[in-house]
Amino acid sequence: MGKRIPMVLIEARSALNVCPLKTASCLGLSIKDFVPTDQYVRAYDNSRREVLETITLELTIRPMVKKVDFLVLNIASCFNMFLGRPWIHDIEAVPSSLYKKVQFPHEGAIVTIYGDTLIEP
Repeated sequence: MGKRIPMVLIEARSALNVCPLKTASCLGLSIKDFVPTDQYVRAYDNSRREVLETITLELTIRPMVKKVDFLVLNIASCFNMFLGRPWIHDIEAVPSSLYKKVQFPHEGAIVTIYGDTLIEP
C-alpha cells in the first residue's frame, strides 16, 4: 500500500503473524479488505482473544516483496505488527535477537536486515 510501518517485531516464538486493528486502520484498510473468521487465540498471558478478521498484505522488505497472511486482533501493543513463524519459515529467515538482525536468502544472496539498537520503553 506504499506505507512504511515502523516498530515491527519478528518473534520466532509466535505461531502467528498479527496485525493489530489500530495498525490496519492506520493503513486505511476497511471491512471489505478483511476476510471474516471465527478463530480465537491464546495470548502470552494465557487470556483468550478473538480474531476479528484475517488479511493478506503485500510486504516489501527490500529487496523482497511477499504476500503475508495476518490475523487482525484488537489488542494494545507497543509494536505495529508481529511477524511470527509462518513468515519466518516462508522466507527461510534466521532471526537473531542477540545480534538484533534477521537474515534470509533472496535471489542467490543473503539479505541482512538490522533492527533498532535502542528501543524506548
